[in-house]
Amino acid sequence: FNSGTSVEDARQEIQKLAGQVSDLPEDALEPSIRELDFEDVPVWDFVLTTSGSRATLERAARLLEEELEANGKIDRLAISGIETQEIQILLDPQKVADYGVTPLQLASILKAETKSLPTGTVVTENNAYAFSIEKTISTIDDIRSLPLNLRGSQVLLGDIATVQYKSTANQKRSYVSTSEFTNQQAVTLSVYKTSTADITDAQQTAEVIVDEVLEELD
Repeated sequence: FNSGTSVEDARQEIQKLAGQVSDLPEDALEPSIRELDFEDVPVWDFVLTTSGSRATLERAARLLEEELEANGKIDRLAISGIETQEIQILLDPQKVADYGVTPLQLASILKAETKSLPTGTVVTENNAYAFSIEKTISTIDDIRSLPLNLRGSQVLLGDIATVQYKSTANQKRSYVSTSEFTNQQAVTLSVYKTSTADITDAQQTAEVIVDEVLEELD
Protein backbone atom coordinates (compact mmCIF):
# COMPACT_ATOMS: atom_id res chain seq x y z
CA PHE A 1 0.00 0.00 0.00
CA ASN A 2 1.01 3.61 -0.47
CA SER A 3 1.91 5.66 2.60
CA GLY A 4 -1.15 7.26 4.15
CA THR A 5 -3.53 4.48 3.08
CA SER A 6 -6.32 3.86 5.58
CA VAL A 7 -5.90 0.34 6.92
CA GLU A 8 -9.65 -0.05 7.42
CA ASP A 9 -10.47 1.18 3.89
CA ALA A 10 -7.83 -1.12 2.43
CA ARG A 11 -9.19 -4.10 4.36
CA GLN A 12 -12.73 -3.48 3.15
CA GLU A 13 -11.58 -3.09 -0.45
CA ILE A 14 -9.56 -6.31 -0.37
CA GLN A 15 -12.45 -8.11 1.32
CA LYS A 16 -14.77 -6.90 -1.46
CA LEU A 17 -12.41 -8.03 -4.22
CA ALA A 18 -11.77 -11.41 -2.59
CA GLY A 19 -15.52 -11.94 -2.25
CA GLN A 20 -15.92 -11.49 -6.01
CA VAL A 21 -13.70 -14.49 -6.78
CA SER A 22 -15.99 -17.44 -7.56
CA ASP A 23 -13.73 -19.95 -9.34
CA LEU A 24 -11.56 -21.15 -6.47
CA PRO A 25 -10.85 -24.93 -6.27
CA GLU A 26 -13.49 -26.93 -4.42
CA ASP A 27 -11.12 -27.85 -1.58
CA ALA A 28 -9.86 -24.27 -1.11
CA LEU A 29 -10.47 -22.47 2.19
CA GLU A 30 -12.43 -19.25 2.35
CA PRO A 31 -10.18 -16.18 1.97
CA SER A 32 -9.24 -14.61 5.32
CA ILE A 33 -8.49 -10.87 5.31
CA ARG A 34 -6.81 -9.48 8.41
CA GLU A 35 -5.44 -6.07 9.32
CA LEU A 36 -1.74 -5.65 10.01
CA ASP A 37 -0.80 -3.35 12.88
CA PHE A 38 1.94 -1.17 11.41
CA GLU A 39 2.88 0.05 14.89
CA ASP A 40 4.36 -3.40 15.60
CA VAL A 41 6.38 -3.57 12.37
CA PRO A 42 9.71 -1.75 12.02
CA VAL A 43 9.87 0.81 9.22
CA TRP A 44 13.60 0.20 8.82
CA ASP A 45 16.02 -2.57 9.78
CA PHE A 46 19.77 -2.13 9.47
CA VAL A 47 22.98 -3.72 10.71
CA LEU A 48 25.78 -1.78 12.39
CA THR A 49 29.29 -3.23 12.12
CA THR A 50 32.82 -2.25 13.03
CA SER A 51 36.35 -3.48 12.60
CA GLY A 52 37.15 -1.90 15.96
CA SER A 53 36.31 -2.98 19.49
CA ARG A 54 33.03 -4.48 20.68
CA ALA A 55 32.69 -1.70 23.22
CA THR A 56 32.89 0.93 20.46
CA LEU A 57 30.19 -0.86 18.46
CA GLU A 58 27.80 -1.09 21.38
CA ARG A 59 28.47 2.50 22.43
CA ALA A 60 27.54 3.64 18.90
CA ALA A 61 24.35 1.56 19.02
CA ARG A 62 23.31 3.13 22.34
CA LEU A 63 24.04 6.61 21.00
CA LEU A 64 21.88 5.90 17.95
CA GLU A 65 19.12 4.68 20.24
CA GLU A 66 19.27 7.91 22.25
CA GLU A 67 19.25 10.19 19.20
CA LEU A 68 16.52 8.32 17.29
CA GLU A 69 14.14 8.03 20.22
CA ALA A 70 14.50 11.77 20.86
CA ASN A 71 12.85 12.44 17.49
CA GLY A 72 9.06 12.86 17.53
CA LYS A 73 8.57 10.58 14.51
CA ILE A 74 10.40 7.62 16.07
CA ASP A 75 8.68 5.62 18.80
CA ARG A 76 11.55 3.31 19.73
CA LEU A 77 14.64 1.50 18.52
CA ALA A 78 15.01 -2.24 19.12
CA ILE A 79 18.59 -3.54 19.29
CA SER A 80 19.68 -7.16 19.10
CA GLY A 81 23.23 -8.41 19.50
CA ILE A 82 24.10 -6.20 22.46
CA GLU A 83 26.04 -8.11 25.08
CA THR A 84 25.14 -8.05 28.76
CA GLN A 85 27.76 -6.14 30.71
CA GLU A 86 28.93 -6.55 34.27
CA ILE A 87 31.23 -4.50 36.47
CA GLN A 88 34.48 -6.32 37.17
CA ILE A 89 36.69 -5.42 40.13
CA LEU A 90 40.26 -6.71 39.86
CA LEU A 91 42.18 -6.27 43.10
CA ASP A 92 45.88 -5.44 42.97
CA PRO A 93 47.50 -8.35 44.88
CA GLN A 94 50.38 -6.29 46.25
CA LYS A 95 48.18 -3.41 47.47
CA VAL A 96 45.65 -5.84 48.93
CA ALA A 97 48.46 -7.48 50.88
CA ASP A 98 49.73 -4.10 52.09
CA TYR A 99 46.33 -3.06 53.45
CA GLY A 100 45.11 -6.51 54.48
CA VAL A 101 41.70 -6.24 52.79
CA THR A 102 39.92 -9.43 51.71
CA PRO A 103 37.42 -9.93 48.85
CA LEU A 104 34.77 -10.79 51.48
CA GLN A 105 35.30 -7.46 53.25
CA LEU A 106 35.10 -5.63 49.95
CA ALA A 107 31.85 -7.40 49.03
CA SER A 108 30.31 -6.35 52.36
CA ILE A 109 31.29 -2.72 51.80
CA LEU A 110 29.84 -2.67 48.28
CA LYS A 111 26.62 -4.30 49.47
CA ALA A 112 26.17 -1.69 52.18
CA GLU A 113 26.87 1.21 49.80
CA THR A 114 24.38 0.03 47.16
CA LYS A 115 21.51 -0.62 49.54
CA SER A 116 18.67 1.86 50.14
CA LEU A 117 17.93 2.39 53.83
CA PRO A 118 14.47 3.21 55.25
CA THR A 119 14.47 6.41 57.31
CA GLY A 120 10.87 6.73 58.43
CA THR A 121 7.33 7.60 57.41
CA VAL A 122 5.56 10.89 56.81
CA VAL A 123 1.87 10.72 57.72
CA THR A 124 -0.70 13.18 56.40
CA GLU A 125 -4.44 13.33 56.97
CA ASN A 126 -5.16 10.98 54.07
CA ASN A 127 -1.93 9.16 53.28
CA ALA A 128 1.33 7.80 54.65
CA TYR A 129 4.59 8.05 52.70
CA ALA A 130 7.70 5.96 53.33
CA PHE A 131 11.09 7.67 52.96
CA SER A 132 14.49 6.12 52.48
CA ILE A 133 18.10 7.13 51.94
CA GLU A 134 18.98 6.31 48.35
CA LYS A 135 22.06 4.31 47.44
CA THR A 136 25.24 6.36 47.03
CA ILE A 137 26.50 4.37 44.04
CA SER A 138 24.94 4.89 40.62
CA THR A 139 27.89 4.91 38.18
CA ILE A 140 31.13 3.00 37.73
CA ASP A 141 33.06 6.14 38.75
CA ASP A 142 31.17 6.09 42.07
CA ILE A 143 32.55 2.60 42.65
CA ARG A 144 36.09 3.69 41.80
CA SER A 145 35.70 6.61 44.26
CA LEU A 146 34.32 4.44 47.05
CA PRO A 147 36.30 5.30 50.23
CA LEU A 148 37.68 2.39 52.23
CA ASN A 149 38.97 2.56 55.79
CA LEU A 150 41.91 0.17 55.76
CA ARG A 151 44.26 -0.11 58.75
CA GLY A 152 43.47 3.41 59.84
CA SER A 153 43.99 4.91 56.39
CA GLN A 154 41.27 5.98 53.96
CA VAL A 155 41.91 4.93 50.39
CA LEU A 156 39.72 4.81 47.31
CA LEU A 157 38.72 1.49 45.79
CA GLY A 158 40.21 2.66 42.49
CA ASP A 159 43.60 2.97 44.24
CA ILE A 160 43.77 -0.73 45.03
CA ALA A 161 41.72 -2.24 42.19
CA THR A 162 40.89 -1.91 38.50
CA VAL A 163 37.15 -1.29 38.09
CA GLN A 164 35.85 -1.85 34.57
CA TYR A 165 32.91 -2.96 32.45
CA LYS A 166 33.25 -6.42 30.94
CA SER A 167 30.93 -8.68 28.95
CA THR A 168 29.54 -11.55 30.98
CA ALA A 169 30.85 -14.98 30.05
CA ASN A 170 29.27 -17.50 27.66
CA GLN A 171 27.29 -15.04 25.53
CA LYS A 172 26.46 -15.57 21.86
CA ARG A 173 27.92 -12.88 19.64
CA SER A 174 26.41 -11.50 16.44
CA TYR A 175 28.43 -11.29 13.21
CA VAL A 176 27.74 -10.34 9.59
CA SER A 177 29.47 -11.25 6.32
CA THR A 178 29.19 -9.61 2.89
CA SER A 179 31.08 -9.72 -0.39
CA GLU A 180 33.37 -7.02 1.03
CA PHE A 181 34.18 -8.50 4.44
CA THR A 182 33.61 -11.64 6.50
CA ASN A 183 32.66 -12.22 10.12
CA GLN A 184 32.58 -8.63 11.32
CA GLN A 185 30.97 -8.18 14.74
CA ALA A 186 27.57 -6.56 14.41
CA VAL A 187 24.34 -5.48 16.06
CA THR A 188 20.93 -5.27 14.37
CA LEU A 189 18.74 -2.22 14.85
CA SER A 190 15.01 -1.94 14.08
CA VAL A 191 13.30 1.45 13.89
CA TYR A 192 9.62 1.76 14.90
CA LYS A 193 7.62 4.87 14.06
CA THR A 194 5.07 6.69 16.21
CA SER A 195 1.37 6.12 15.53
CA THR A 196 0.96 9.52 13.85
CA ALA A 197 4.09 9.49 11.69
CA ASP A 198 4.13 8.64 7.99
CA ILE A 199 6.05 5.43 7.29
CA THR A 200 8.23 6.82 4.51
CA ASP A 201 8.88 10.08 6.34
CA ALA A 202 9.83 8.24 9.54
CA GLN A 203 12.27 5.99 7.68
CA GLN A 204 13.92 8.85 5.83
CA THR A 205 14.20 10.86 9.04
CA ALA A 206 15.83 7.88 10.78
CA GLU A 207 18.34 7.48 7.94
CA VAL A 208 19.38 11.14 8.20
CA ILE A 209 19.85 10.87 11.97
CA VAL A 210 21.92 7.69 11.65
CA ASP A 211 24.15 9.22 8.97
CA GLU A 212 24.76 12.31 11.10
CA VAL A 213 25.58 10.32 14.25
CA LEU A 214 27.93 7.91 12.47
CA GLU A 215 29.68 10.79 10.69
CA GLU A 216 30.39 12.42 14.06
CA LEU A 217 31.80 9.13 15.37
CA ASP A 218 34.27 8.73 12.50
